[in-house]
Amino acid sequence: MTQNGDVSAAVLTVVGDVDTASAGRISAHATELLDTDDLQRLVVDLGQVSFMDSTGVGLLIQIRSACVRRGIDLVLSDVPRGTRVLLEISGLSDAFRLRDTPP
Repeated sequence: MTQNGDVSAAVLTVVGDVDTASAGRISAHATELLDTDDLQRLVVDLGQVSFMDSTGVGLLIQIRSACVRRGIDLVLSDVPRGTRVLLEISGLSDAFRLRDTPP
């Protein structure tokens, strides 16, 4: 997981599995970025995610809620097919702005 950003936008790059074992760490990094002064957009780059379970979907919902509370635009970038299917099955695909290309 890597972080990149300036005062108006930040990128959270998630690598590997997003499940119970990694969710706390990813959440902590997301919270750190969301607490940045003057942040206007958070891009979560999922292009290197190899697996996501329901815990990962819950994490995305948590990040989305935090962004809404802070008035921060959230974009999910380079979303793997399996993750898109999870979002569609759970009825959440319209709740997120998805971008096909990496940030």
